[in-house]
Order: sequence, then C-alpha cells, then structure tokens
Amino acid sequence: MTDYRNSNFLSQEESDRNTNQDHCYNIGMSIRERIRDARKRAKLTQKQLADKVGISQGALSELETCASEGTTFIASFASALAVNALCLETGK
Repeated sequence: MTDYRNSNFLSQEESDRNTNQDHCYNIGMSIRERIRDARKRAKLTQKQLADKVGISQGALSELETCASEGTTFIASFASALAVNALCLETGK
C-alpha cells in the first residue's frame, strides 16, 4: 500500500491555501487592497467572506472600496482567508 502523506501531491484546496499563506502582501498596498486580494486568491465572493467573518456583505464592500477606514476584524479575516494576520494588516 502506498503512503501518500509525504508525497508532493496536494489537493487543489491545499495548494490554494498554501499559496495564500505563503503570499505576503505588498507593503505599498492598503489594508483594503490586501483583503480584496486575499479574498480573490481564496476564490471567495464578498458574501462568502462576510459570512465567514461575521459581518454584512455591505460592510465588506465598504471596506474594500475605501468607504471604511479600517477594521477590527483582522484576525477573523486572516482566519477565514488562511493568511497571516500581521501580513494581512501590515503587508510585512
């Protein structure tokens, strides 16, 4: 029997998650741009991400379009997007 646990084969979901985790966002980007970019990399709609974070789709839309100055939900966004919270917040 073949043990695939240590193989180089990853499911598409694992591959996508690893890509999101390994990608740190440009320091020159705003937090709204980093959240939007991470959401798109995770292939989530605004509604899907908003539901995962526990906010309204409208609140997420405002955040992504710069109508909102920031968010207190960084940890929730990072968890839902499978990215590092500090990286998401600061780009570092």
